[in-house]
Amino acid sequence: MNTSTLIRLAALLTLSCPLSLAQAADAKWQKVLDIPRQSQLRLQTFDQQTLQGTLLSADETTIRFTQKGQQVSKLRQELARIEVLNPSRRVRNIAIGAAVGFAVGVVAAFASCPSCKGEQSSDDFNTRLALGGLVGAGAGAGIGAWGYAYKTVYKAKKP
Repeated sequence: MNTSTLIRLAALLTLSCPLSLAQAADAKWQKVLDIPRQSQLRLQTFDQQTLQGTLLSADETTIRFTQKGQQVSKLRQELARIEVLNPSRRVRNIAIGAAVGFAVGVVAAFASCPSCKGEQSSDDFNTRLALGGLVGAGAGAGIGAWGYAYKTVYKAKKP
């Protein structure tokens, strides 16, 4: 390759890089445009202000939502993060918490002296395992229900 070809190639790559970065930013915002209307939102601005509301509409530059009965508009460049309430995420968190809690409860019950003096039969041990699993699953499900039910659909870096 000669020098002029290398220069042209370098110029082409240099000019196409901002274009691909802009396309990546548009792909991120496309997720916002795909949010169903009337979805519950949580937005965070670059000045650390957190807003919650119901989506009215979104276009290429602005998102509109209601907050406490008032219509609010925010420009895309003001927003650091947009999250959408996802009820199935809470169900998922409950299931994960219950499964982990059950496992921890069974292990704790098993570790609590499987061959203690005075233990008459394996029925006592099996009962302790079952109770440990049930208590652990209940506690885990409760902790899972308390978990975060919002999903981040847009995250930007400060311009």
